[in-house]
Amino acid sequence: MRAVEKLLATKRLLTHLSRDFAPVAMFQSFSVEDMVLANLIYSDLVHQEYSNIKMFTIDTGRLPDESHRLMEEIRERYGDFFKVYYPNTVELEQFDLQYGARRDNQERSNVVRLLKPLQRALHHHGAWITGSDAFNNTVSKSWVTWDATHQIPRFNPLSRWTKEEIQSYSKHHNLPVHGYLLNAQQRPQFVDSGLWWWQPQVAGWEISRNIA
Repeated sequence: MRAVEKLLATKRLLTHLSRDFAPVAMFQSFSVEDMVLANLIYSDLVHQEYSNIKMFTIDTGRLPDESHRLMEEIRERYGDFFKVYYPNTVELEQFDLQYGARRDNQERSNVVRLLKPLQRALHHHGAWITGSDAFNNTVSKSWVTWDATHQIPRFNPLSRWTKEEIQSYSKHHNLPVHGYLLNAQQRPQFVDSGLWWWQPQVAGWEISRNIA
């Protein structure tokens, strides 16, 4: 399938989701893939066509300054198109009082900081969208999989795109890119640094079974 055919197929899928699964949630990680999807969804020509796709992100409280800078850059370009979900302050305070910053409680921290906000973000939605992650080989290459945890289908509109096609689209449209992602292969990925939050294997794909 040629790149232009993949682009048209992606747009048809987004139209189908907006029409038949409304409202649809899209997790915005600010990865290259998600910025490509944001550009497709929120460009002036198709904004109304995809108006039932509601984009969100999660601020775990540990995001690096680069993430917040990128959020502001995106708002300047597209407007305030995504909603930010935060951990419940009471639950977070109780967790910090009980466990503090002990590294052996990282998975419990993920539940409070990430998975419970994700539950709230997906509530009452007919489907959700996630972009693939070019730096992670565990992401499904299927257009649709069943999310048993949240009981809704999860779509990956860019699953048939190659890394080169995603990067080419991003460069052609001069899309904002997270500075960390540009150097992801050279930098260590410590979970305590706050740079882990957008990665699919941390964001609930593998540990969502532990949601209380």
